Parts: sequence; structure tokens; C-alpha cells
Amino acid sequence: MQAISAPTPSNSNSTKAQNNSETHADRPTELRYEAEAIKDIHAVALRIVEHSFPIEFVLAGELAQMETFAIPRIAKLLHRTRQYEDEGVKRLDDTKATMYSIFTTPAGHKDREQMITHLNWVHSHYDIHNDDNIYTLIRMFLHPIEWIEKWGRRPLNEDEKQALAGELNVIAKQMKIENMPVNYEAMQAWQQKYREQNQTYHPDNLAVSKGMIRAIEQHFPRVFRPLIKPTVLTLLDNETLVEALGFKTPSLLAKALVKTGLTSWKYASRLYNPWSHRKFSNGWFVNYYPSYANEPGGFNLCKVGPKKLLTARDKQEMRCPFH
Repeated sequence: MQAISAPTPSNSNSTKAQNNSETHADRPTELRYEAEAIKDIHAVALRIVEHSFPIEFVLAGELAQMETFAIPRIAKLLHRTRQYEDEGVKRLDDTKATMYSIFTTPAGHKDREQMITHLNWVHSHYDIHNDDNIYTLIRMFLHPIEWIEKWGRRPLNEDEKQALAGELNVIAKQMKIENMPVNYEAMQAWQQKYREQNQTYHPDNLAVSKGMIRAIEQHFPRVFRPLIKPTVLTLLDNETLVEALGFKTPSLLAKALVKTGLTSWKYASRLYNPWSHRKFSNGWFVNYYPSYANEPGGFNLCKVGPKKLLTARDKQEMRCPFH
């Protein structure tokens, strides 16, 4: 019987070298496909933010902050820094600037990279639980989706929802947030479980929420300010959430008036969308930063964050890396 010989070392090494060569040759192609996919995802998300649903996105994104205040662990940190209670207008400005610097520019763009680098520097000074970061980021995207489902001129389609989820994963990776759910359905399931485990009333929730409502009131003439609190609580449209924040549910009259206004907007936006061919971020609202009115040149990226932290940085003569 003829013996079957094993492959010689030279044959084995030759095969391995060929496989390695193929693997290295494929890697640039894989990276290119990945970059193109990320670019496509951002294009879909950008269309939603800038053109299709800009009002819904910015209002729901700002209101999403209130949802995080119902988590005592988050509220405790915010109450300690007193950002909303002592400098709420600035905090609202910072949040808006963060949203538009990140959401309207793709990964790799200077504006996004600088904002995320700065945010990572700010967050590095606080002990923030990874799950709290996940929840905060998820609500910044999913609350607008839920808002559009109720009050937009049409619901988002499946591709749009998954594109937003994909964009969220890109941002989470840049912000070094781990274990982000990979798609829209997983995010929904994750946030539901998180709320069941963490959402409950605590006095800090109420203190921080009152600070944000006072900050919103500062944007309106005094005669309208008593209307802000019931309007905000009605816009949250979640009695369990409102109670966890420490408030009483708005009156039936307040709910009826606010929801009538939202319904009117829903049908009016079906007839006319002024941002279908121009960017919402070029308008006055996105570029209105009252807390930066005294800053030379207006908004200043290096001033984003708690004033105490920024003051400590300046005392140490640490220069802002973006100047």
C-alpha cells in the first residue's frame, strides 16, 4: 500500500502566506465598505435632522434631558454640579451646540471630532456609570423618533430608524461608551429594562428638573413664563415619568391646549416644510446662544461644560486644545 505523505513545511508555509496575502488584500476593501456604510448612515440621519423633521428633532432632543433626570444616579451628579440649577441657560445652549456639532457633521469632520474630544475631557472628571451614558445617548435619538411617530407629518420608515441607530453606534464608539445596543429594536428593549431598574423619584430629580424649567422660562417674556411648566410636562406625555420627576400631572385643560397645538403643527407640516431645501442649522434658532452673548465671536467650544471645571482648568493655565 502506498503511503500518504504529509504536506511538506514549504507547502504549508506557502499556503499560509497565500492566505495572509489574501487577508491583507481584503482589509482595505473591508475598511472602504465600512467607511461608505457609515457615510450612507450619516446622510440619512442628516436628512432627518436638517430637512425632514428639524423642529421635532430639536424639541424632542432637548426634552430628552428631562427623561434622564428621573434616574436618581444621573440627577444626583447633575444636582452636585448644579449646572441646571445655577446656569441652566448655558446648559441648554451647550446641549444644543453639542447636538448640532455632532449630528450634522460626519465622523472624521473637524467639528464633530473637536466636540467629542472636548466632551470626553469633561466627562473624564466625573464618575459616570456606562449604562447612564447609554441611556442618555439613546434618549437623544429615540425620543425624537417617538415624537415623530406621534406628531410628525409621517412616521419614520424602518431604514430611517435603523440609520439613526447606526449613527448612534458610531457616536458611542467615538465617546468610548461600551455595550451600546446595535439596532433600533435592541435599543427599545434595553431602555425599557433600564427604566424598570432605575427610574424612581428622588428629591434630586425634582431639583434638577426645576432648574431646567427655569432656564426654559428665561427664553420667554415674563407674561408667558407661567405657561412653560405645564407645557413642558404635557410635552413629556408620560405620567409615570412626570411623577418620577416629582411633579403633579398637568391639568386636562393644559393637556388639551398643548396637544391641539401639536396636532395643528402635524397637519400644517404636511402642507408645507420650509426646510425641505435649506438647512435648519443655518437658521437663527440653532445659532442663538444667549449665555455666550458676552463671548468674543459668540459661542465658544472651549467654554462648553460646568463653569467650575472650566475655571479650574484656566487656573492651571491649561490651554484649550482647539485654540
